Amino acid sequence: MPMPDSPILKAIHERRSIRHLVDAPVSRDLIMTAIEAGRTIKMVKI
Repeated sequence: MPMPDSPILKAIHERRSIRHLVDAPVSRDLIMTAIEAGRTIKMVKI
């Protein structure tokens, strides 16, 4: 990918987070914790 000409776009490109997926199981507890956190955030924003 060519480097952006804009200093703002260049900063965004260089600072962005790159994540990799893994083929590993996720526990039910972790999933339920994430769902509950989402519910809590939704309730606070209303």
